[in-house]
This record gives sequence, structure tokens and C-alpha cells, in this order.
Amino acid sequence: MMNNLVVIPYTQINGEWTLRDDIVKGFYRLMASQGTARVVFYSGTVKNEDEFLAACRISHTVFILENTGRPVAIGWLNNFMGSSANAHWVTFKGSWGTEKTHEAIQATLRYWFHFMKDGKPLFNVLLGIYPEENKRIDKFAKEAGFTVIGTIPGLIYNFWENRTVGAVFSYIERRSICHS
Repeated sequence: MMNNLVVIPYTQINGEWTLRDDIVKGFYRLMASQGTARVVFYSGTVKNEDEFLAACRISHTVFILENTGRPVAIGWLNNFMGSSANAHWVTFKGSWGTEKTHEAIQATLRYWFHFMKDGKPLFNVLLGIYPEENKRIDKFAKEAGFTVIGTIPGLIYNFWENRTVGAVFSYIERRSICHS
């Protein structure tokens, strides 16, 4: 049930961020301790908590928590192009593979697709691009409603292993979430 989850947009209101810096950095430390930071930031774009904080501030980031405060997931959008953007996602251990994961991604997609500009949807399509060798992400993307369109060989650079791998391209349309 969605009423057990809280979606917190990370944004500035009256010059103050909706979450303190130490809390945001704590989310990165949790990712690092669970071994997911290197999976999510495969290309090395974020290597520490300060870089994570900076990345969160330039994207549409949301933190998803249980109503008890326990972290469930983080999602963010970047690479904005017209009415599309790239979607990114990480789920914390204890929630991964549970109904909470499904609830959290659906709530996040509804949140992102609700943005309007001049009376029109800001996003019509969100892209998911991920390493072909990560079968968990592939399964998750399909379960979340993303359509997989194919793989481009050698497109993604694995910073941590100094090698390239194929990139799976997927997308989800606003109408599949908002039915309009």
C-alpha cells in the first residue's frame, strides 16, 4: 500500500533544501555500504558523498522512505531533452525485490510525469539506459513498465573496471502511467 511510503522531492523552498546535506550524504554512504553506489554510478560520475550531493542538486531527485523513515529508494532525472529525460533508480537492501520496490517506482513515475509547463506535460518519455550485464536492472525496468528497445555494444564505460559494455536502451511513456 502506498500509504506506507513517503516521496520527498529534493528541491529548494525559500532558499532551503528539503533535506539537510548530512542526510543526503548519508544516503550515499548507505549506497556505498550496501555495494550499490558503484553499480548505480557505473561510469564513475559520482565517486563520493560530496559528488552525490552535487548531482542531486542538478537533477529532479526524489527520496522514497517508509513512513517510519527507513530508506526504500532514490530516483532522479537528468539529461533533459525536449519532453524527455534519463531516469535513474536505486533501491536499498531490505526493499529490493519486495512490493515496496514496485510501489516506490510507480509513485516516483507518477510524480515525475505530473510536472507541467504552460499547461502541457513537461515529460512525455523517460529513458532508462543501463549495462547489458546487469540482469536485475533489466528485470526491474520491464516490471516497472519500461519497453526495452535494444542494446548498443560497447557504449557504457565501467569506470571501476576500466572497460566498456553494451548499453540497453529502454523507455516509458507518460500515457502508460497517467493514462492520458
